Amino acid sequence: MPQTTEPSSLLTTTSSAPAPESPPLFVPTLPLMRLTTPLPFAVRWSSCQRQDQNFALRQPNTERYLSHRMTPEERARWFEHNTYWALYTTDEYVWCYSERMNWWKDQTPPGLEAAIVSARQKIAEGQPLGFDIEPLIEAAGKR
Repeated sequence: MPQTTEPSSLLTTTSSAPAPESPPLFVPTLPLMRLTTPLPFAVRWSSCQRQDQNFALRQPNTERYLSHRMTPEERARWFEHNTYWALYTTDEYVWCYSERMNWWKDQTPPGLEAAIVSARQKIAEGQPLGFDIEPLIEAAGKR
């Protein structure tokens, strides 16, 4: 397995694929990264949830996005799924980002707050998500 060391000597990249002669347009897998020496600081992981994407608010041309073909209930379900797995995999925080809504003036899509509360409660109680998102995504993609 070829190995290359970053200039900082902190990370080692390993990959079983030979080095390409020119950069590929699509990289199907990422190389494995591992620390070769301890870092002098803590590494933290967080995740971003983009409500505009999940709730058909992304501009321009909202009809281009999958959420445009979903019902409001399906959008909330999709957001609960994403929030649950973001909380499941984060160290501590999941941050929410939107350009098309206003939390302070209670201008949020139907189901958004309930989706966050449900995902947080399931994580806090150690419960599984409780549903499979694939059928919902597949059905919306066919509309």
